[in-house]
Amino acid sequence: MKYDKFISAIELYYGNYDSNEKKEMVLEFIMKRFKESDLSDLFQKIVLSYSSQYKAPPDIAVIADTVSDDIEAQAMSAWNEIKKKSNPYKSLLFADPRVYMAMKSIGGHIAFSLREREEEHWIQKRFIQFFIMYTKNPQNVAKPVMYGLGGHCNYVYIGNDEECKQIEAALPDEALIEKLTKDFKRIPENA
Repeated sequence: MKYDKFISAIELYYGNYDSNEKKEMVLEFIMKRFKESDLSDLFQKIVLSYSSQYKAPPDIAVIADTVSDDIEAQAMSAWNEIKKKSNPYKSLLFADPRVYMAMKSIGGHIAFSLREREEEHWIQKRFIQFFIMYTKNPQNVAKPVMYGLGGHCNYVYIGNDEECKQIEAALPDEALIEKLTKDFKRIPENA
C-alpha cells in the first residue's frame, strides 16, 4: 500500500479529516515512521483498535497508541540482536537510526560491551525508553556507526543487511583518509 492510498483508505473507512493540515500532519507522521510495506498491517491494527463509530479519522495520538506495543517489540528485537552480535573490538553499523540513537543514549557500544550483569536489566529498560522516544521524535543521523576498539573496519551489521550494505557503501573510506593524513602536522594558531 502506498502512503496516499493509506490516507485514502483511512478517510474512506472513517470519514474525511476536518482540515488538510491535519491530514498532512498524519501523513508526515506515517511517512517518518513506517515503510510502505508496513502500511497494510498498520491499517488493519487501526481498524481493529479504533472504532468507526466516532466518525472521525484517527489522529497522530491514536495511531501512535495503536502501535506502541509494536514499538516495544521492535526495541526488544533490536536489543536482542545487539546483545547477540556485539563485540567491543568490532564496529557496529546500524540500519535503523532509532537503534543507533538509543544505543548512543545509553552510553555507546564500548560501554554496552563492558556492562555489568547486575546492570543489564536497567540498561535494557533505558534502551527501550530511548528507542520509543526516538520513534516518536525521529533524529537525522548522518553516520550510524559506532567504532569498536579494533578501529574502523569489520562492521557488524545491526538490522537489515541490505540497508547496512547501502549505508556502508555511502560511508567515506576512513582508513584511506587516515592513511593519507597521518603525516599532516597541525599548524599552530599563533603562527
